[in-house]
Amino acid sequence: MAIKRGGRFLIKQREYLKLYLLKIMEENPHLYGTQIHEKLKEEFHPLGYTPSESEIYKSLYELTDKGILYRVKQLRGQTEGEFQEVVYYRLTSKAPELVEQYRKQVKEDLEFGKALIAKAISDHY
Repeated sequence: MAIKRGGRFLIKQREYLKLYLLKIMEENPHLYGTQIHEKLKEEFHPLGYTPSESEIYKSLYELTDKGILYRVKQLRGQTEGEFQEVVYYRLTSKAPELVEQYRKQVKEDLEFGKALIAKAISDHY
């Protein structure tokens, strides 16, 4: 029996990024946007992929909107003239349950995409 996928072909980039953002946030719970971007660049450098800053911030916003993350604004700097306001992202108390649900959904989408790619490779190469 075929499973209906609602017109989706492969997983969207932002869903893929969110999966890795959550992993990074679990491993490093006190990061701000630029630090998160650097971690993602390190993660994907061997594959030649660099996620755009705008996609990362959109993903962080969506995770915040879903109640998985929350934002904390803090001043950074040593002297009065050097202060900069940065936004740190933190996991909410509901995050463990919500992250588990999200990972389950994304795994299904990844498995579907994997099957499509395997078929194409098998059929044409």
